[in-house]
Amino acid sequence: MDMILVVIDYYSRYQEIKFLKQTTSNIIIRLLMDMFTRFGYPKSIRADNGRQFISQEFKRLCDENNIVVLQTPPYWSQANGEVENMNKSILKRLQICHSNGGNPQEELQKFTLMYSVTPHRTTGKSPSVPMFNRTIRDKIPSTADIEEENINEETRDIDILNKQKGKEREDT
Repeated sequence: MDMILVVIDYYSRYQEIKFLKQTTSNIIIRLLMDMFTRFGYPKSIRADNGRQFISQEFKRLCDENNIVVLQTPPYWSQANGEVENMNKSILKRLQICHSNGGNPQEELQKFTLMYSVTPHRTTGKSPSVPMFNRTIRDKIPSTADIEEENINEETRDIDILNKQKGKEREDT
């Protein structure tokens, strides 16, 4: 049975879901470092009191990178409300997937994309906007796609002109 690691950026509500065969400190640290490589180090991490989050290796990672660890009180899941709400949604999605005979990893990837492009009721923006300063593309076309095409064409034209100018300078 696979386990799932849910990581949520509390500012943007952007989430990442990782399937795990094991939840050792080293595996969790490797996955977090992969995320830190893409997004930078967070100021803090809120985690439950699982062994992997109270280990010396995890504490060392956080100390070396100036990350404050906020441990949630035992048996009080409300303290980690955003993740607990996400866990309910994930569980519901997995139940639907199971009843339809689908692939759980593929279904959760679709769910994650759908979640990332759907405006959050608290912020009014999709999690991708505050996280990446842009709306990521999904299957449903939007007016932003058309506007982006125009901007990309302008950028391409400027790039071509600059390359031609550079080539002309080198030829003289």
